[in-house]
Amino acid sequence: MKKKLSFVLLIIGFIVLILGFIEYNRYITEQNLYGLVESEVSAVTINNGRTIVNFEFQLNGKYYFSDIYTEETFEIGDKQKIYYLKKDPSICKISLMTVYKAVMLFIIGTIISLIGFIILIKYLLYVMRIKNLKKKGLLIKATIQEVLVINKNRGKNPYKIRACYVNPRDNKLYYYFSEEEKEDLKDLVSKYNIKTIDVYLNAKNTDDYYVDIESIKR
Repeated sequence: MKKKLSFVLLIIGFIVLILGFIEYNRYITEQNLYGLVESEVSAVTINNGRTIVNFEFQLNGKYYFSDIYTEETFEIGDKQKIYYLKKDPSICKISLMTVYKAVMLFIIGTIISLIGFIILIKYLLYVMRIKNLKKKGLLIKATIQEVLVINKNRGKNPYKIRACYVNPRDNKLYYYFSEEEKEDLKDLVSKYNIKTIDVYLNAKNTDDYYVDIESIKR
């Protein structure tokens, strides 16, 4: 589950980062396409409830006029800096797109990717730990004492095995709990009358162990 979640987050984060890059590229492109010039409002009209402002400005000794739909309030004679299209100065905008959307996408994409990466690293460390325990750990056959049903209604894996083992060295009883499992372990244990399960112990720290549920599925 964690492996799938990490990959999903990494993919989503990567997509968001790509969208951020696209948005930033649009921002840079628009900045390069347009120039900034001081203009004056020469007329204000209303068309179908929308305000149309006519801006007049001079560029390279030539006068240009541009109609712009806007929700802002202007009066004739107002001074306003506007952006003109360098290839065709008659096409103008009051404002250009900002870089903030691209920055937010970069931030969100980076956070999602980092979360996915951290989950993946934790999962890989867990897998390495289990492999190391199976390879170098002490294998014992613990007695299955009970199959615990955690909570079927909480949407997680509800089954867990509790096993016990009497250590012949100190004659003490030790308990070991498996990780939660989606499969009905109670039915599996009773159906095949399974009595023991493999448990791998860290020789240097027996509190570090792994209950191998796969050992009762073979």
